[in-house]
Amino acid sequence: MEENTKTGMEAATEETGANEEQGGKEKLFTQDELNTIIQQRLAREKEKAAAEQEAAFQAREAELKQKELSLALREKLTQNELPAYIGDILKITDEADIDRAISTLKQYAQEERGKVKPGFRVIGGPEQTREASVGQSLRQVMGLR
Repeated sequence: MEENTKTGMEAATEETGANEEQGGKEKLFTQDELNTIIQQRLAREKEKAAAEQEAAFQAREAELKQKELSLALREKLTQNELPAYIGDILKITDEADIDRAISTLKQYAQEERGKVKPGFRVIGGPEQTREASVGQSLRQVMGLR
């Protein structure tokens, strides 16, 4: 049971002791070899950090570009007398997408304005109510304008 409860440190010292007894030689490194190994590890870590930093920069740049496009879209919608909230549902990737979306929306708006809604018929201006027409008649009878 005592053998199963050995700590990792005790097991490691026993293994190294067994290696020494079996005639195993420990690998010794010179200062130049250590310097080379450390320089290689540092170079790998620097490359990894640079790649992570570049990826974060690219993500921030893409986010900023998308915000700029969204702002430009809202401005163009407002300039073309279209509701700015439509920009929230449009997916755009560049200025050409904005121009295509604006032209499509303008065409749709013009078509909708030209349509007559079923059940309604527009004739001239607003109709006068009965009370207004009675009041107008009384004013005419009395000679008031």
